[in-house]
Amino acid sequence: MSFHQSIVTMLELIAGIYGIVFITTFIHEEGHYFSAILLRQCVTSFRIGSSRTRFRMVFDIAGVKLSISPFFSFKDSSFGSVQISDTSMPVRSFIIFVAGGVIGNLLAFICGLIYLENQLHGSIPINNHHVIYLLLLFFLFSNLLKLLLNTIPESSNDGFYIFNLLQYFFSKETIICTVHSQIISVKQDGKEEPLSTNETRSIRNVRLLVSIILILILLFLLLQCFKQFSQIIMVDTN
Repeated sequence: MSFHQSIVTMLELIAGIYGIVFITTFIHEEGHYFSAILLRQCVTSFRIGSSRTRFRMVFDIAGVKLSISPFFSFKDSSFGSVQISDTSMPVRSFIIFVAGGVIGNLLAFICGLIYLENQLHGSIPINNHHVIYLLLLFFLFSNLLKLLLNTIPESSNDGFYIFNLLQYFFSKETIICTVHSQIISVKQDGKEEPLSTNETRSIRNVRLLVSIILILILLFLLLQCFKQFSQIIMVDTN
């Protein structure tokens, strides 16, 4: 491979990785969006990219504020967000809304895995392009990473709300979850209390356990990715 080809390949990988991060975030937020639609909730805003930069495009589509930025900022609580109007709904419905993003990434991971399996068996040839194989593996990795990170009960992420609300999920009583100015409250026995954002010992223990499991799963996946790619190289060589 010449120097020029190496540069072109590197630029293709960088552009592809950036695009996959953007697509993975979009899939996650689309999961929240479709969950809200299925639950007949009014979506007020849909954001992809940083909310702290001036380099973003804002549209108003059917009453939904759509914000798209080509930049991502780690200062944001997330790379994207979907917000619903102030409302009240059963806790079970709110858990479905919060879990929608994780479900979206899970479905994307499964579809990508099936596609990769078809490639390895020759059902869908891709002209032996190693860059595309690498990007496909990164797509799988990115979606799984997004899925797993959002199951960790970290402050204000999906896993945090799911973990704190699961205690009400199996209650025989219909417990109402209220969203007001993005502050989540739970109404039970006539009393309404904001969902605690304090880190309890149980949350720390769960986060530690899930983090250890995450590290083991990611190490296993990385090993599998290297095995799959080496298999691809061997097939192409032969």
